[in-house]
Amino acid sequence: MSHPTGIKAVEGKIETTLHNLSSPKRSHAFWGFWLVVLVAFGLLWLRHGEWLHDPNAFLFGESPDGFKNYMTTSWHVRHDSSYVHYGGMNYPYGEHVLFTDNQPILSAAMQWWNWHVEDIAGRTVGIVNMIQFLSLLFGAGVLFLLLHRLHLPVWYAGLAALGILFLSPQYIRFDGHFGLSHTWVFPLLLLLLYRYEVRHSRRYQSLQIGILVWFAAQLHFYYLGLSALFLGLYTYFN
Repeated sequence: MSHPTGIKAVEGKIETTLHNLSSPKRSHAFWGFWLVVLVAFGLLWLRHGEWLHDPNAFLFGESPDGFKNYMTTSWHVRHDSSYVHYGGMNYPYGEHVLFTDNQPILSAAMQWWNWHVEDIAGRTVGIVNMIQFLSLLFGAGVLFLLLHRLHLPVWYAGLAALGILFLSPQYIRFDGHFGLSHTWVFPLLLLLLYRYEVRHSRRYQSLQIGILVWFAAQLHFYYLGLSALFLGLYTYFN
């Protein structure tokens, strides 16, 4: 014998639960984001605290590319007179700065600061190290926002974001291939694609995706190819 009232009550609870999951409170996402960033800061401090007190005094050299990336950044800031041309390789012609793996948009920003604000030519190592550290914190936050948008509870999304951060192969790149160590690039791309799918007007989401891909390509040109491949497959199968 069926019980319509009981079934309706269960259905009502399910609908309410689904509604709460699909419409999470902004305050939960806001405080969850900062809590995840704070916990990530503590864990990263435990792992890297030995150099964080004096980031300019430490070089990461698990890969020879790490030393090369420090050198190309320092040279570009100290000696080059162009934001896009690098004169420390391929003498006497030089190279386009994208081929030097010195995160061109960041080294160009340091170059501008060095010209117009104050001399930082002797502090490029520390600046690179701190940018990498802050990038990991941002990556933890973006991973949390992405998972929370996919309707995971705040606590679960936070734990999963921290786990993904430290298990990510890009985290290993932190010790050498600096431009490829930014853990936030592809989670942010997925987050913007999610917003693209749920919004009725998509022009701003498309613009945001384009700006992200351009900016990421200025960190390392591989991001352009990887993003283009992913977006192409996404468009084809969607």
